[in-house]
Amino acid sequence: EYLFSHMSRAVLNADENLIEKLKKIIVYIKRKNRDIILTGVNKPKFVCSSDAAYKRISYESRLGYMFHLVEEDEKIEDIKIYENIIKWKSKLNKTLVDSTTSAECLAAKLALKHVHKYIDICKQLWGDDIQYVHMIDNLPLLKCLEKEKFEEEPRMNGCIKYNVQNLKDLKGKVVWV
Repeated sequence: EYLFSHMSRAVLNADENLIEKLKKIIVYIKRKNRDIILTGVNKPKFVCSSDAAYKRISYESRLGYMFHLVEEDEKIEDIKIYENIIKWKSKLNKTLVDSTTSAECLAAKLALKHVHKYIDICKQLWGDDIQYVHMIDNLPLLKCLEKEKFEEEPRMNGCIKYNVQNLKDLKGKVVWV
């Protein structure tokens, strides 16, 4: 998805060098292609993983998330990245950030903006409260969410509070992976 995003933006201003790079990317994608597998779920658990890539020199970042629907008793470590994906997104962050943790916080916010809609659909289909798990790979962000404060970057406190509020509304559990 990250490659496709770059490709789509790059095609607008393509030169010969860029076209050669795009061809190499397409060949790579074809070789590494893996089908997305959808399997039936009896008692669902909604799992979101959010992540970000951060460039320290330019302060730019890319945000992304992926939603999975798995069996309620499935362990987080057993979830396969290409199975039961129901939504994913990757986008260039227009806000410059000063750390990976800031970028990760914004990625979680991006995901949480869309989670309610999908959980509501799941509730209509299964008629139960759906367990929600949000996976992150940034330990400082986990600590900020627990404290409900981003001491190192106070300008991110609004984003932290937004994420905490949504996680509480969803009765969600944050898991560091």
